[in-house]
This record gives sequence, structure tokens and C-alpha cells, in this order.
Amino acid sequence: MKLKPIQLIHTAFCVAVFIFGAVTLFINKDILVFSTQMANEGALNLLFPLIGLISISIGIFLYNRMMAGIDETDSFETKFTKYQTAFLVKCALFEAGALLNIVACFITGNSIFMVFAGISFLALLMSRPIKEKIVEELKLQYPDTENL
Repeated sequence: MKLKPIQLIHTAFCVAVFIFGAVTLFINKDILVFSTQMANEGALNLLFPLIGLISISIGIFLYNRMMAGIDETDSFETKFTKYQTAFLVKCALFEAGALLNIVACFITGNSIFMVFAGISFLALLMSRPIKEKIVEELKLQYPDTENL
């Protein structure tokens, strides 16, 4: 019951990144290049991949930090609410890194940024909330496992 909405939100994050990336590639298809010489195009271009990778790291760090703050003695409702918050923060940071690099590709026409967007997108895809993972992370016991 409670798992479906958060899975839907996760899917929305993923679809938004995928569609924006696809539209960017479609619009820029005639001017796309793949160049690793980003510094020659502008020193700020090096920041886009770096920020994308840092956003993944910060997302994982904040998620783990917020999950560590969940007390095993809390009620299921409290645990799940804290999990949802941590999960959404992580997804938002993963999505931000992907979108930033897609925008960089859109602006510059350099498809190397799509590689870094893809890394963030894969991190987002792999973070999909599934029942077994949530039960393990929240250390849930029956009957709380049936509430998911």
C-alpha cells in the first residue's frame, strides 16, 4: 500500500530525465559532437560533470545519514516517513546531476555530457525502492512488512 506511491514518484524522476535527455538529443542531433576537450570550450564546462558526480556522492551520503537517524524502536509510520524523506532527497540529487549535464549538452552540443548524465541516471534507476530492500534497511518485522 505505502510502496506504490513512492515507486510512482521514482518512476516520474526517471521518466523526466529520460525524456529530457531524448528531447535534447533530438533537437541537437545535427550539431552533436563528442569531445573530451571540454576545457578548450570553456573552463566552466569542467564543472558540469564534477557537479554531477558530486551530487551522486552527496545524495548517497545524506541518504545514509538520514537512514542512520531512524530509531529501531520507532513506529512503522515514523520509520517509513523518515525513509521516504531520505529517499526523495537522494533521488532529487541524482536527478539534479543528470539534468545539469543534459542542459550542458543542450547548450554546448557536446555529447560527452550525456555520459555523465547517464551515470546519474543509472544511479537513479538503481535506487528503485523495492519491498525487500526497505524491509532490510528499516529492519521491519511482521506485521509491519505487510503494510508496505
